[in-house]
Amino acid sequence: MSGQGALARRALEACRNQLFFENRFLEQALFRLKWEEGGAVYFGSDGGCLYYSADYILKRYMQEPKQLMMDYLHTVMHCLYQHPFFVPQEQREYWDVAADIAVECILEEMAAEDIPLFDTPQGQARRNTIKRIQDKINAMSAQKIFVFLLRNMPLDKDFSAFFGMSFAELCALFRRDEHRLWYADESTEESSTQQGGMQSKENSTEQGEIQSKESSAEKDDIQPKEHRTRTNDRRIGRSQKQIQQVWKGVAEQMLMDLQSFSRHTRGDLSGNMVKTLQKLTREKFDYSTFLLKFAARLEERMQTDMDEFDYVFYTYGLRLDKRMPLIEPLEYKDKYLLREFVIAIDTSGSCEGELVEKFLTKTYNILRQTESFTSKVNIHLIQCDAVIQEDVTIQSQQDLEEYIAHFTLKGFGGTDFRPVFEHIERMMESGAIQRLEGLLYFTDGYGIFPAKPPKYKTAFVFLDQEENVKVPAWAMKVYIEEESL
Repeated sequence: MSGQGALARRALEACRNQLFFENRFLEQALFRLKWEEGGAVYFGSDGGCLYYSADYILKRYMQEPKQLMMDYLHTVMHCLYQHPFFVPQEQREYWDVAADIAVECILEEMAAEDIPLFDTPQGQARRNTIKRIQDKINAMSAQKIFVFLLRNMPLDKDFSAFFGMSFAELCALFRRDEHRLWYADESTEESSTQQGGMQSKENSTEQGEIQSKESSAEKDDIQPKEHRTRTNDRRIGRSQKQIQQVWKGVAEQMLMDLQSFSRHTRGDLSGNMVKTLQKLTREKFDYSTFLLKFAARLEERMQTDMDEFDYVFYTYGLRLDKRMPLIEPLEYKDKYLLREFVIAIDTSGSCEGELVEKFLTKTYNILRQTESFTSKVNIHLIQCDAVIQEDVTIQSQQDLEEYIAHFTLKGFGGTDFRPVFEHIERMMESGAIQRLEGLLYFTDGYGIFPAKPPKYKTAFVFLDQEENVKVPAWAMKVYIEEESL
């Protein structure tokens, strides 16, 4: 290792140790990344290693050591919140800036009051930008910011009107590292070409006075001179799923440590981080698979099972006899069939009609695509806030299509789950429901639960819930993301 490389590692070590001393609960995250000098980026991570240029690290450390420390924490937070593992196929530039904004929001909350890292023109601009977004969305997660930008600001002029800056300026304001390593399909050749441009830019400004990197217009001027395009080669054979699981374990351990430390230190500042980690580490379900297992019954039907059909023996028999196949296909097939179940919709003031519509549409698409409708079904769609507002019986796919097409949300009062359970009990007693598969309750979770467990299985479905809502032990909790709808 060259002398410059050794000095760069000492600078990184000093930043990491200082972060650890100030935030002990970050130990698992800070020491997880391996350091690798060189590569196709000046500073960035793929979740397994932190790749850097010694030239860049030393220049950054000489200018603002505190800012290099925040750069390090910024990259670690990307990995902790699993940003490299949830990249979209399109509009990646939106995902990059959304992830950067989400991380900077956390860094600002973590910054100690006696370290005015954000009391600069650039820091104040970041704070104002974060505040504008917070006024529009409840939670500052990368996914929510990404959706917000994608839906509301498809054109550069929209960014200028809302943020007071162009999209390129917005990206530069929040950029601390490179995200190229997040995208596995990026070729080494492309990385080399892009870095060649950076190298030329560096050489053109090297003789000038090195100013603070906090100036967004000069961020690219202190990029490294030389890069070895080997980072993508190192990604080959490395399982991103395994790396993601490692970081999920780190998040779970950090959540426990943070909850312990927050009792004694900066509890208010760590509160939002606890909520984010709770959402990150809780178990998620594939709603399609869950719905079928929950609402349908597996039965054997008289029907050709093409999955069990063996073409080899079939054609061999035809060759021997010219008319008779040797083996006929099986006549029975296991199939999920819908019979009777209830979908209850919380129509209190805290539930949005658009999200409810998306939930119903997603449910319908799952049922339609999987051909789960039998000749006759008995599905009850109940709207309820503090009282039952509506109960519609669905007996065919056409009924469900018409209901969704003319769906209107009713209620907007308080939240009480008990009326739905009481209503179901009355229907079971009268024979309106004879063999209930279960109750699926779409809600925000803030209401009054029944004191006694029902005789049927119950699942509460939460959409984009930031906190872990407590439900009775006899009920299931299912969290689904808005993006999945």
